[in-house]
Amino acid sequence: MSLVRELLRLRSQQWISRQNIEAIQLAKLLVSAAEILDSDTRSLLRDTFSVEPIDFYGSMEFGWIAWQCPERGAFHINSDCLVVECLRDGEPVAPGEEGEIVITSFHSDAAPLIRYATGDLGVLHPGWCQCGRSLPLLCTVSGRLADCIVLPSGKTFSPYFVTCALNHVPGVRQFQVIQEADGSIRVRLAHCEKRPETDTVSRAICQALGAEVCVVVEHADRLPPEPNGKFRVVKSFVEPVGSGVVAR
Repeated sequence: MSLVRELLRLRSQQWISRQNIEAIQLAKLLVSAAEILDSDTRSLLRDTFSVEPIDFYGSMEFGWIAWQCPERGAFHINSDCLVVECLRDGEPVAPGEEGEIVITSFHSDAAPLIRYATGDLGVLHPGWCQCGRSLPLLCTVSGRLADCIVLPSGKTFSPYFVTCALNHVPGVRQFQVIQEADGSIRVRLAHCEKRPETDTVSRAICQALGAEVCVVVEHADRLPPEPNGKFRVVKSFVEPVGSGVVAR
C-alpha cells in the first residue's frame, strides 16, 4: 500500500480532520518513494504535515538512485555508485530532453548491470543545484515508458502530459487515465471536491495531446493499487513503436 495514496484517500474522506491535524504536524521530515510525487499530492502533503516533502527515486535492482536535497528541486544522482543516462532509440538525448532512463551499476558484481533499461522516463538536468553539491542531476522522473499515450499517428506522449492536464482541472483530486487497446482513453475520478463536467475533462485531455481522441469519464469510490501495492496513474494497453519520440 502506498502511503501517499492512502493519505489522499484518508484526507478525501475527512478521516484526517482539523481536530487531529495538530498531532500529525509533529513531522520534521517527510520522504516519498515508490510512486511519482505529482504537484497536487505534494501540495496536499505539505498542507497536511506543514513539511515540504523530499522525494527519492529508486528501484529493486539498484536501490536508491537519486534523491532531492532540502532545496526540493532536481534529484541528485548517486554517481559514486552508478551512471544514469537518458536514451531515445538507443542514443543519448541532450540534457533537458526526455528519454528512457538506463543505468550502469559499479557494485553489482554477481550480475553486472550495464545500461540496464529501467522502463522509466526521465530528464537529465544540465545545471547544478543551488545547494552546492556537485552530483549530476535528474530533473524529473515522468512515468513509465509502457504507460505512454500513443496516438493513431504513432506519436507518443509521456504520462506527464496527461497528469499535468488533469491537475489543472478544478475539482479533480484523484484520477487514473487508462488508454484501451483501441486507442480510446478512460479517465477514472475519485473523491472529487466537486464533480467536474465531463466535457471539461475531455477537453483537457485533447488539448494536452493536440488531437481529438475518444475520452470516457467515470466516477469511482476508490482507485485501487496494482497487485504490487503501487498505484499507476496512467496505464496504456497500446504498444509504442520502438522507443518512439516522446512529445513534450
